[in-house]
Amino acid sequence: RFWDLMRMQYVTLQAKLYIFCANYVLDLPLPTIISEARFLPDEQIDEAQFSCFLDLLAEFLVQLRPQCRKKVSDRMEVVYDMVFRSTLAFMKSNTSEFEGDHWVPL
Repeated sequence: RFWDLMRMQYVTLQAKLYIFCANYVLDLPLPTIISEARFLPDEQIDEAQFSCFLDLLAEFLVQLRPQCRKKVSDRMEVVYDMVFRSTLAFMKSNTSEFEGDHWVPL
């Protein structure tokens, strides 16, 4: 899987500090530009296009993180829904793999 949401939280139990983690799989496809790059020889990868997409993805994730932090006290279903919808919107606007709400890989 490519898209996972991990919630981490510090928990103190009997005066010991623990990190509690819960991992949730976002049921979204791996962007084709990334999945294809895994199997192509280096000389067939459009480095400029690939780099541009990764820059967009990194910026999206940087912007998403504060939104998640604001929802730290919300139930996980609320956070999951926000992250899922935001990621889906990113995929729709930055790839050509969607027709409406339907994933149509190239």
